[in-house]
Amino acid sequence: MYLRISQDKKLENFETLVNHRTLLESFACKNGFTFETYEEVLSGGSSELGKRPQLQRLLNEIETFDAILVVELSRLSRNGLISETVLQYCKDYDKPIITPEKVYDLANNDHDVLTFRFGALIASQEHALIGKRSKNNKIQMARAGLYISGSPPFGYVRNPKTKKLEIKEEEAETIRYIFTLHSQGLGSFKIRDILNAEGYKSATGKYFNLSSIKRIIKNPVYKGWTVFHDRKKVKKEWQVYL
Repeated sequence: MYLRISQDKKLENFETLVNHRTLLESFACKNGFTFETYEEVLSGGSSELGKRPQLQRLLNEIETFDAILVVELSRLSRNGLISETVLQYCKDYDKPIITPEKVYDLANNDHDVLTFRFGALIASQEHALIGKRSKNNKIQMARAGLYISGSPPFGYVRNPKTKKLEIKEEEAETIRYIFTLHSQGLGSFKIRDILNAEGYKSATGKYFNLSSIKRIIKNPVYKGWTVFHDRKKVKKEWQVYL
């Protein structure tokens, strides 16, 4: 039994995984199947089988089973390369794929092979469209000044209503100090040592390390556009936002 939910789809969550598991377990028990469960939460569009550890394990152990049980074919993969790999394993070891609606005999039925490949093509195209829509949506949100990159960076808090970053004053003091030191010509090593010596703490309450200082200095979120209107021309310059 293979279960996968996509981290790309907002409507899919742990509850979806539980629902799929319950559905397949009921189907298996009704038909007298015994099973071992392989499940994972990740993108089905990944082109590398190495990023699908449970599916890889299932294929490595496929010889010990009679069939693969899934909710629907797209749960195996939405990537053409991986779908073809699954197909080849099923043909080589003569293992059908079972869904609650149909049994796909990929080793002996050319029509089932065609259906499998056509379904994989549709699923792959759907994944590409979802990715494109998601990317465009994020671009528009970013242009509107909304923060879309997960946890807010040190020195900011994300307003849940406006979805914009707001300054967290108790942390912003540290950020200002970092940029002040950097503007004086000090490098990341020296800045780290000064902050730790003076008792400044990172977002996790620990001492600053070199990589965190470098990320802060290079992070464009600490910069903002100041717009100067000069008649018909608009000039833009970077300034430290905090």
